[in-house]
Amino acid sequence: KIKIRSAAFNPIDFQMRKGSSESKLLKSVILGREMSGIIVEVHPSVTGFNVEDEVYGYVSNLGSNGAYAEYIVVPATIIAHKPSNLDFNHAAAVSLVGLTSIQAIEKCKITNGNSVFITGGAGGVGSMIIRLLVQKGFNKIYTTAGNKESKQKIISYGLRSENIINYNDENIAEKLFTLNQNDKMDFCIDTVGKEMSDLCAEIIKINATYADIAFLTTESARELLFDKGVTIINISNYVYGIEGDNEKLKYYNNRLTLLKSYFENNLIPKTPVNIIGNLEVETVAKAHAILEKNETRGKKLIMEINN
Repeated sequence: KIKIRSAAFNPIDFQMRKGSSESKLLKSVILGREMSGIIVEVHPSVTGFNVEDEVYGYVSNLGSNGAYAEYIVVPATIIAHKPSNLDFNHAAAVSLVGLTSIQAIEKCKITNGNSVFITGGAGGVGSMIIRLLVQKGFNKIYTTAGNKESKQKIISYGLRSENIINYNDENIAEKLFTLNQNDKMDFCIDTVGKEMSDLCAEIIKINATYADIAFLTTESARELLFDKGVTIINISNYVYGIEGDNEKLKYYNNRLTLLKSYFENNLIPKTPVNIIGNLEVETVAKAHAILEKNETRGKKLIMEINN
């Protein structure tokens, strides 16, 4: 049992509120996918955790309720000890993007020398993938940004300025082709979907790999990806929790512990946060409105609880 200190807001929250496909997996009417807090009770069979341990995690549909609450009971396999150099607010901001990014990189099996195009490089998942790939030494990474502020943010993660294309420009595909030494991409990791999925389908090689994170691929993009024989990898964060298999749930603890080591060894910087307010209906309404208007400006929205 965890006393929640901070909860993060995600687009899936308002989508589930509106009845999206994942809402059928809900066991509680309380929303909230990720949080950080302090353990207040531990089942006698649990090892590795103690009362007063500071933890963080992505609770998905596996908790007694969602993270918009003062307390939550979760399996020990889906949480990990909080990175020691992150406060509760910053720890609550990273589990979802971290797990998604690690899964995308692992499933793509990118090797040195491969070219990788990432849509939405300034977004939460896109920026985390860039940070992890740069940390691993990959240098043929390309992405998009919509303004100077977003571009500077991506540059701060270690990506070269010339590898960042303004998605408002004309002839984006041609520019990416030129940047990649007149070659198409080995991998496209799509965190945006819609028109960006069409761009990915245009610039990707035959028999290459497309990672779908947004689940917003257009019909025309799917058709072209099929015609090119592209392998499509679907990235789903709650996949290991669907069957309720405790062995599969250990994936979350394992990868969150890995993410913890990345932060503690200063391999990746903390995610910028915007503290919206305390545990109140008004805070949730304000955060959902910002998410629905896509006005987060690259910052994770956070609600403080039990402070």
